[in-house]
Amino acid sequence: MPVSRAPSIAAAALLVVVALSRTDAQAPAAQGPAPLPASVWLDVDTAMGPVTDRPRDVDDGLTLIQALAARELRVVGVSAVFGNAPLPEALANTRRIVDRFASPSTPVHAGAASGAKLGVDTAATAAMTEALQREPLTILALGPVTTVATVVARHPELRPRIRSIVLVAARRPGFDFHPAGRPDLKFPDANFEKDVPGMQVLLDSNIPLVFAGYEASSDVWLTRAHLDAIGASGSNGAWLREMSLGWLSRFETTLKLPGFNPFDTLAVGWVAHPAWFTAIPVRAHITSGPDDRLGSGPAAGRASKPYLVCEPTDDAGSPHRYLTAADGAFVPWLVERLSAR
Repeated sequence: MPVSRAPSIAAAALLVVVALSRTDAQAPAAQGPAPLPASVWLDVDTAMGPVTDRPRDVDDGLTLIQALAARELRVVGVSAVFGNAPLPEALANTRRIVDRFASPSTPVHAGAASGAKLGVDTAATAAMTEALQREPLTILALGPVTTVATVVARHPELRPRIRSIVLVAARRPGFDFHPAGRPDLKFPDANFEKDVPGMQVLLDSNIPLVFAGYEASSDVWLTRAHLDAIGASGSNGAWLREMSLGWLSRFETTLKLPGFNPFDTLAVGWVAHPAWFTAIPVRAHITSGPDDRLGSGPAAGRASKPYLVCEPTDDAGSPHRYLTAADGAFVPWLVERLSAR
């Protein structure tokens, strides 16, 4: 049976109120020096920006803001890739957010414009290569993996410098890409499906991979109450709320859901606070089968599409991890970080 979980919206909202009202006097006493922030590179396909035709995903934009505000991370570099938006639009949206929320501002490098550009050097692959030569990094691949896979394929000597690649993709057997109680509403594994060969490059690389796909985010919701709390935090929070309302309304009105899943934000959450996540060792592989988005009619039996499958394993030595759930502490922390700039 497909795995499904019902969202606990009331509990999440309560946690947000508690987090936003907490004072320094209530904070736990410091227990020694804080750990050094993790050095990360973000490769994003940002669609969050002015709405010109229809509301588009805002999770990459939220994730970028979240990462820039997270004290637990040091953002070494940012690149834009095609995916949720064409590359020129993704690049402009990413630069707009970085210019507004980064202090000091960080260069944004243009990456792959399509999956057909796998193996082709870009400004982003050059910058990512130089950054890895300087220091080991964790790479957050939040869109199609074409740019990241190009660096991995063309520079095998740098693979040991990549601590891990966190991917917003994959499923485990028995988990369908649909919200709880809505088997009629199937989401694609979009980042993976837009560059399957690039994902195979990463699977063949022996680099530790962390799959923060739909399952981990399927019971994590941002609601109107969360956006209102963020919007009340200041001018940047008000801008963020305004940019997100169209996407929220699509989920509320068209999809009849209580909020939206902030998919990519779970990847940053994992790097910042891995203890908040349930992570299992897996073996990952690519297979193919009938298209699960075509229902049960005659067409469904004829069509096929690729699937990125993470098989749970008892081998604790497996380098790959798959996230199945997030702790209740994640949403309050996310709201706090999105309100911090």
